[in-house]
Amino acid sequence: MESRQKANDALVADAVQRAGQMFDMLTAGEQRSLFLNIYEDIAKYSRTGDIDHLKKLAESVEVTVRLRSTPEIQQALRDAPTTPIGRGEGVDVDDVVKTLRE
Repeated sequence: MESRQKANDALVADAVQRAGQMFDMLTAGEQRSLFLNIYEDIAKYSRTGDIDHLKKLAESVEVTVRLRSTPEIQQALRDAPTTPIGRGEGVDVDDVVKTLRE
């Protein structure tokens, strides 16, 4: 059981390191946007106590780290149109990942 915990701790440490490297590669504007998106879910959880906001946050951060850690995807995201979508017009993450892989 203890070796399983150590293995899990090592995987978590590796994921955190990868996330830090990804964050360092972002532009200042991308870092700000990422922070604001993360904080929005934290604030929603703080106001409501609804754990689903934290689940959404965890999923969002995982996808962001995975996508932004891949140089080709990072470049595609930077090259994508910057026209903002309207509030409440969210895009399904699975659709975005599928599009980026094509």
